[in-house]
Amino acid sequence: VLLALILPLVVVGGALHDVSNFIVVVSVMTLGAAFMTLGSLDSGNALYGNIASRYLTLVALSVPTLILVFVALAITTGSSALDGVIMGTRGEGYLLAKAPYLSLSVSALMLIALIHNARSPVDGANRSQGVVGLQSALLANYSGPYLVMLEYAGALKLTIFSLLIANLIWPWPLVVTTSAPFEVAAALGASLLKVTVLMFGLAVLEATVARLRFYRTQELLTGAFFLSLTGLALTLLA
Repeated sequence: VLLALILPLVVVGGALHDVSNFIVVVSVMTLGAAFMTLGSLDSGNALYGNIASRYLTLVALSVPTLILVFVALAITTGSSALDGVIMGTRGEGYLLAKAPYLSLSVSALMLIALIHNARSPVDGANRSQGVVGLQSALLANYSGPYLVMLEYAGALKLTIFSLLIANLIWPWPLVVTTSAPFEVAAALGASLLKVTVLMFGLAVLEATVARLRFYRTQELLTGAFFLSLTGLALTLLA
């Protein structure tokens, strides 16, 4: 919920735009994973503890990649806040056409989104814990309202990643402080369309790509890291 408030998903230049520094964003993402891990360890179950350690390992290894992605975007747009990144993208034209090497950074962010949201090929959110173990078993210790809240948080996190990636690729239309009512409606409709397109792509990916074993996910993390590192290097050389 905090990320949804501070990130430029539908509104740019809002009251909390100064808080959307990429260090704050990465910290909040990691903090959420840490609390999920603590909740899994609280059960005292050895299986849940093992699964929690695997999940936290993936999240911890993805943090350097996230930072490299956001640093490349910050250097290109001149702002360390993601709100400023999106505003700079809107003001200076299509970002990926102006700086095509940033497509590497955006691709790395897509891979990290799959890891953070436990989607294929890293994990499957709807599989049984005996087969996969990660996200589904992290929630197995909860029931009732607590389980609903965590499922809602997971869906919200997937939506946040989707809109953030979509706004980096195509940052129009978005709501600003001077937007007219029809512009607000257009921005909401466009955001819904962006999420729908990306969710369709995710569904196709999960239907066609096999899940990786846990010890093979390091290859995905390594690929994402080198994509972000290459994007940053090209940004510095440009």
